[in-house]
Amino acid sequence: MAHYILDTNILSYLIDVDSPKHIKVKDFLSNLRDSDILSTTIVTIMELNYALEALSDENLKHNFSKAIKNIENSLNIYTIDLTTTKIFSKLKYSYKKQTGINTINAKKNDLDLIIASISIEKDAILVSNDKIFSTISNSSQLNHISI
Repeated sequence: MAHYILDTNILSYLIDVDSPKHIKVKDFLSNLRDSDILSTTIVTIMELNYALEALSDENLKHNFSKAIKNIENSLNIYTIDLTTTKIFSKLKYSYKKQTGINTINAKKNDLDLIIASISIEKDAILVSNDKIFSTISNSSQLNHISI
């Protein structure tokens, strides 16, 4: 049994049938075992809802809204707790030290670092194509794969 947390870009590829990554994500999901656990984070749900708000085409907005509801009803959704905050603090400090990024630019990565923190806390494999997670996984307990 493996436990996967799907990041925003992976779920976006899944929703967007015109995405060049759509088939890769569907293939990945179809190859999972029945015992595997699929999850996402509250941060990803927030990001998807933000994307929904930015849509102007009503038909597209309706379909995207239905897709978000389907995700909410079919995946485990992890939230932030006190353990997450402690992991986040250590992870962000380590990331800043590793990359040399300044405080202002480091804040731009906070949502990704929260997602990584939740993944570490849940001992799950984070599925994402964001390059930041490759960097983080080199110096932390983050287990990450790209599709």
